[in-house]
Amino acid sequence: MLGAKVTVLVGVPVIDEGTPASVGASLMKVTLTVEVAVPVEDPGLRARLDEILQVTFADDVLSWELRPDGGWSKIATVNGLDAQETLMGLATARAKEAR
Repeated sequence: MLGAKVTVLVGVPVIDEGTPASVGASLMKVTLTVEVAVPVEDPGLRARLDEILQVTFADDVLSWELRPDGGWSKIATVNGLDAQETLMGLATARAKEAR
């Protein structure tokens, strides 16, 4: 399932990237999460989504864990897998192959 997160700053215009055009000290922030499920029938796309999920869940460099008390703890780095670096490397390799 893919999700989209929409953030609305009440009374303030929000530009494309989600950055407020102007920021005030007492803005009320409202967050609405919309989840949409769509079938992914193309085998290549399914494989790519699976790869993204596997890399993301294996990340132990950038990952944090939500504790029962509501606080956050950094996941211990064991394998040193950085999902952002790994996914950028995979994208770069695919772009070079496509040339």
